[in-house]
Amino acid sequence: MAVYLLQANIYLLVFYAFYQLLLRTETYFTLNRIYLLSAVVLSFVIPIIKLDWSFQEAINPVIKSQIKSVWLESESFPTTGPDWKDYLVLVYLTGLILSSILFIYRLILLKKIISNPVKGMAFSFFRIKVIDPDLQGLDLINHHEEAHIKQWHSLDILLVEFVSLFSWFNPVVYAYKFSLKNLHEYLADERVVSLNGEKKKYAYFLLSKSLETMPALVNPFIKQSQVKLRIAMLQKKRSNKLNLLKYGLYLPLILIAVLCSSAIIDQKTTVEINREAMFPGGLTEFRSFLIRSAKQHQPARRRVEGTVTLSFLVNADGKVSNAEIVKGVNEEINQEAIRLITSSPNWKPAIVNGQLVNVKYQININFENKS
Repeated sequence: MAVYLLQANIYLLVFYAFYQLLLRTETYFTLNRIYLLSAVVLSFVIPIIKLDWSFQEAINPVIKSQIKSVWLESESFPTTGPDWKDYLVLVYLTGLILSSILFIYRLILLKKIISNPVKGMAFSFFRIKVIDPDLQGLDLINHHEEAHIKQWHSLDILLVEFVSLFSWFNPVVYAYKFSLKNLHEYLADERVVSLNGEKKKYAYFLLSKSLETMPALVNPFIKQSQVKLRIAMLQKKRSNKLNLLKYGLYLPLILIAVLCSSAIIDQKTTVEINREAMFPGGLTEFRSFLIRSAKQHQPARRRVEGTVTLSFLVNADGKVSNAEIVKGVNEEINQEAIRLITSSPNWKPAIVNGQLVNVKYQININFENKS
């Protein structure tokens, strides 16, 4: 799941970068809207697409495994606490819950505002239109909100809001939301101008309006941060038809993303572990071996306690090698940890895809003085 989310959010970033570099300034507003919406959907679909490759890895992989801990100089083996991955999951789930609560709160607030609109408001949400009848330029505002309703702009907003629940940590999701809302206004403005044919008059009208603050989930007639952008886009010269070729580059971009995603998935699925590397007698016997070996090689009582994290290889022939300290305590204990690992008898080697392979282990050895 973590890999899937990571890939999806990387594709969100790549597709949005493409939009910012090549499409953002184009006046093909409908095409831009289609691009952004499809980019959001494809970002979450592509990671589950798998193409059938005609080749497999030629080199035997090094499988990574982990032994939680071995507690030396004590007959009990306490379980280790949560690692950084557990904390990362906790942070993600906390963000997901808080984002969901905020989303529900916005829906409740929107329902209250629709039921009891404030004077000076003008917005739409799906087929619901809330416009203060005393507002100046009522016909223009009405045409504008009708465009939002007929073009289903609220559906776009809800789609991105839903995605932002699961990708709350990714700033680019909020950039999608901002860009889509801008496009909604450009499309609605374009519709109003096509009906009255007066760009400059409509631009002055936008500049003069100052309405109440609108709910976050709606299509408001005026949002002050968008006014300058909307006026600039009204006055902008229509894009050259040759610029439509830019949109054609979207297809190879999608293909590259699919190929990359398939390559990542294929690399995982072609690895079939037939047998993991195993110490004679299993993990319990391995722990007992380390404890016995440590006691036999202990002429004096150590007064330093601590946890040594080290990695080592169980080779295809079963021999243990490449013992390295990942996180140590002091020179004496570090060397003792390496001695313990390298003195291990041969393991039963791992078998992957029918072949003997190397396995890389990481282990925590907790040194403790007897009480």
